[in-house]
Amino acid sequence: MADINALPPELLDHIAGFCDHATLKSLRRVCKSSRDAATPGVFEHFYMAMFDHCLENLCSISKSPLAKHVKAFTFYTDVLPDWTGEIPSSPDDLDWPVAIDFRPEIARSQIAAQTPARQPSSVVDVYRQVDYDSLPRHNFSDEELKQGWREFEKLREQQSTWRKSEQPSMRFKEYFAMLPNVTEVHVTTCLSFPFFSSGARPARELPLWSALRRRMLVGPDDWTDEYEYPDNRSKLCGQGFSCMLEAIGFRASFAGTRHVTKLHAHATHYGSLQFCARNRAYPCSKPWPATFECMRQGFENLTAIEFTSACTTYLTPGDEDEAIEEIFGMLCAATKLKSLKLVYESTVVGSERDYNCFGRRLQKHPPWPPIESLELSVTFMPYWDLLPVLQTLAPTLRSLKLRDTDIVDIRPLVAQIPKILDLQHAYLECIWHWCDVSEETNCLFMEGTDVGLPYERSVKRYLTRKIDKMPDLKLCSCEEPYEAQEESPE
Repeated sequence: MADINALPPELLDHIAGFCDHATLKSLRRVCKSSRDAATPGVFEHFYMAMFDHCLENLCSISKSPLAKHVKAFTFYTDVLPDWTGEIPSSPDDLDWPVAIDFRPEIARSQIAAQTPARQPSSVVDVYRQVDYDSLPRHNFSDEELKQGWREFEKLREQQSTWRKSEQPSMRFKEYFAMLPNVTEVHVTTCLSFPFFSSGARPARELPLWSALRRRMLVGPDDWTDEYEYPDNRSKLCGQGFSCMLEAIGFRASFAGTRHVTKLHAHATHYGSLQFCARNRAYPCSKPWPATFECMRQGFENLTAIEFTSACTTYLTPGDEDEAIEEIFGMLCAATKLKSLKLVYESTVVGSERDYNCFGRRLQKHPPWPPIESLELSVTFMPYWDLLPVLQTLAPTLRSLKLRDTDIVDIRPLVAQIPKILDLQHAYLECIWHWCDVSEETNCLFMEGTDVGLPYERSVKRYLTRKIDKMPDLKLCSCEEPYEAQEESPE
């Protein structure tokens, strides 16, 4: 058998490119040549949350030669629940002992294979659920359970230090600035919000949370759907979110480091970042305007932004205005932006939908950078607020996606898009049309315009200027047929 050391380094690098993370870690232990080939892949993506051991790992890597391999960085803002460790008196309540669930994930196809093929799918589903519910949730001993609870309490206390002291945040920004090649940052959560959880991996499969689950016996999958977090959860989430954005801006001032160009930010805190800063348990070392300006500096070199804010339904109108101003204040600094995905759920409902502050703020945005790709998911967006934005982006915009968006009168929007935009790709999915005549709503394109069905295909062809006539939209019967006008909006 040929010696692996005899293989050219280029071939070993190529082989390592096909290995998953676990295999790469094993490959590093084989020999020096395989270690050199596997090391970049092992440390390419760094994951952390607000725990002491994560901060210490970041410290070790940032001060070692391995720092050059880190190119992507994920910061989880998840906060552990305020559990007591006691079995709840009500079956509807959730606490640590009843949240432990190590039952194997059984695929539907595996269960169906054990059920006679002649039975309907509904019976298969019943058998599947009965078989799954009958499995024991875990087989841990009393001593293992006590150790798991001690680990849970220990990790929860570590998170509380981030709220009580500024030292962890300052250390984090220092260590993050020492990573010279990070170009992609994710500040996100394991919470299952429908706006950005589609296709997401379960938390128990993620590198960080899978290891934590083995220690404290629970993970975000065990509490995200049923547990209501205490008030301080939002403030700590906002503090972690602010810390990551400020670290990006702080790092941008360092020479010899590559700029962060891609940002995926999923905000789960309630209220603005300034509100979270005002409610910290320690005095801030610098005023909020200076902190916010540091965050804006991190946006100056971004070319791709994915920004999701799905918790604004808990805000008052005044707090929502403050949060919106922060979002656009940061977007205004992204002068090199090429791709933008913006997901925003508004508190505005009912008769107030025509006065959506987000739509008005979107229209009043300063001159947009030459964006080539735009994806929006916004609650209650009047077409007269969106059309001027699209017209401003017309010289460069080539891809437009609208999904899970409430449009006040979808007809003129669809009619005018091909008149003002020369799109190479257009996609609509779950567009809620609001009818001013009957106050009814219609959901169009439930499966998206890429499904290839005649109706969806004709709409997509119209939006991309493949056909001239606008297809009839399937709206509520009380509305008169819409006749597209020849002139473009002023």
